[in-house]
Amino acid sequence: MKLPLVTTIDETWENATRAITEVARSELGTTKPGRLKIDRQTWLWTDEVKIEVHEKKRLYHVFLGDKTVDNWRQYLIAKKAAKKTVAATKAAHYDNISKQLDANDGGERLIYRLARSRQRQTEDVEKFYGVNDEHGQLITDRKKATKRWCDYFEKISTEEFSHPPIPQLPPTCGPIQPITVEETMAALKRMKPGKATGPDDVAAELWKSRHWNSAEWLAAFFNKVVEEKKTPVDWQRSTTIPIWKRKGNPADCANYRPIRLLSHSMKIFERIIDRRIRDIIRVSTNQCGFVADCGTTDAIHAARLLIEKHCEKQKPLHLAILDLEKAFDRVPHEAIWYALRWHGVPESSNGSGSSMPTQGVESKRPRRPAPWTLLYEDDVMLASEQQEDLQRQTQAWSERLARFGLRLNVKKTEYMTTNLDELSTIQVDGNDLR
Repeated sequence: MKLPLVTTIDETWENATRAITEVARSELGTTKPGRLKIDRQTWLWTDEVKIEVHEKKRLYHVFLGDKTVDNWRQYLIAKKAAKKTVAATKAAHYDNISKQLDANDGGERLIYRLARSRQRQTEDVEKFYGVNDEHGQLITDRKKATKRWCDYFEKISTEEFSHPPIPQLPPTCGPIQPITVEETMAALKRMKPGKATGPDDVAAELWKSRHWNSAEWLAAFFNKVVEEKKTPVDWQRSTTIPIWKRKGNPADCANYRPIRLLSHSMKIFERIIDRRIRDIIRVSTNQCGFVADCGTTDAIHAARLLIEKHCEKQKPLHLAILDLEKAFDRVPHEAIWYALRWHGVPESSNGSGSSMPTQGVESKRPRRPAPWTLLYEDDVMLASEQQEDLQRQTQAWSERLARFGLRLNVKKTEYMTTNLDELSTIQVDGNDLR
C-alpha cells in the first residue's frame, strides 16, 4: 500500500484514509453486525447430554415417519433417558458450586459473582433506548432521544463551575525538536490491540503492521501537524457511547458514563507529546494515577499498610477520602495551561498535551505531623494523626480546587477513623462528611 506524500493536513489525511480503506476492503472484506450475545448455559451441554438429546430427536423423527406404537414407546424411553442425563448433569454442576462456596479460598468471591450474574439477568437494558428529558419526561422517539443525548453531553463537556480568574504565568518559549521515527515506533508499541476505532475507522493495528514502514510516514505527518499547528478534521470528531453505571434509573442520563471513541492515529500523536511532557514535569511521589508502575494495587496496599501500623501501635488515624465532582468534564482549559506553564513545558510542545494540577497545600506549621496524602486520578486520600489537622487540610484542598474551577463532591467524600471512641466528623464548607 502506497500512502500519499505529506502536503497539506486535511488533503493528506483524507487521501491516506481513503487509500487505507480501499485496500482493507479489497483484501479483508467487510463484516456485518452480528446478533446480540445470548448468555447460554454452555456447561449443561456436555457430550453425554448431547448424545442423549440427539438420540431423542432422531427417534421422534422416526415416529413422525411411521406412527406405530413401538416407535412411540422407543421415543418415550429415549426422552426419559435424556431427562435423567440432564438432571444428573445439573446436580453435578450445582454440587460442584456448593463445594466451592464452602471452600475457604474463593467462596465469598463466588457468591458475589453469582449474585451479580443473577442481577444482570433481571435487568432489561440492552435494548433500552428511552431517556428522560430535562423535566423527567420519558422520550421514546429515537431521533428525539439522540438529540437529548447530544444536548446532555454538550452541556457537561462545556459547562464549568463558577471560579475566580485563574492566574496567568509567562509562557516558556523555545524551539521544539522534530518528532523522530524512533519516538513514533515507541508510541506504536504502547498502543493496545483490540480497541474500538474512532470516526476515521483506522485501527492502530494497521500502523503496527510489520509488512510496511508506517512509522516514517506518521513521523513526517506529525511534524506537519506541529508545523502548521492544525489537526485533521477526523481528529476533532469522536463517537460518544453512553455506558450505564448499573445503578439508578436507566432513563436518567446522569447514570451513564460517556465513553468517547477517538482516532487511533491521534492517540499515537498524543502519546508522543505525552512522553515529552512527562520528561519535563515533576510528578509527586504520592501520585498513583497516570504514573508508570504505580496503579490501584499500590495505592490500596499503601493505605492498608498505614492503617494496620496505626492499629498495631494503638494510635489514632483520621482519613478523608476526597472525590472531585465531574473533574474530567469540567476542568477549565485555563487551569491546564496554568499547570503546563507552572512545570515549565515549552509553549510550542504543549498544544496537544494535558495535565492536572497535582501539588498539595503545604502545612503552615511544619512542627505538627504533616498529613499523609495519596493521589489517584481524580480521587485523593488524606491521612493525619490529628483530626484538627485533617479538618484544616481538607478545607484547604476544597478552597484550592475551587480556585481552579474544580469542586469536591461532598456526598461522595467520606471521613474514616481508627479511633472507636471518636463520634464526631469533619466538615467541608460547613457540610458534615459521612
